[in-house]
Amino acid sequence: MIDEGRILPGRILVKEIKEPEKTGLIYKPVEVMKQRTHVGEVVLVGDHLPALDHGIQIGDKVLHSPNGFVTVDIEGEVFRLLNAHDVLFIYR
Repeated sequence: MIDEGRILPGRILVKEIKEPEKTGLIYKPVEVMKQRTHVGEVVLVGDHLPALDHGIQIGDKVLHSPNGFVTVDIEGEVFRLLNAHDVLFIYR
């Protein structure tokens, strides 16, 4: 079903990679903040916009912003839909 899908240009569909939770603690004078990175595998890529061609391909593992995605459920599987410019790092 996903292989038959199509998304808007400049967007990607990412499946979360289940890894042990990695957290970092940043100590501030009053509070302790907990940070978590989001890593996923790209399963669908929208057409590249000429001004935003990041070279993201299906199968790439990406690190993306924790706030820049929408969670979608497709046939019982949970995916993240995000803009290509919200990708911070591409693992190849």
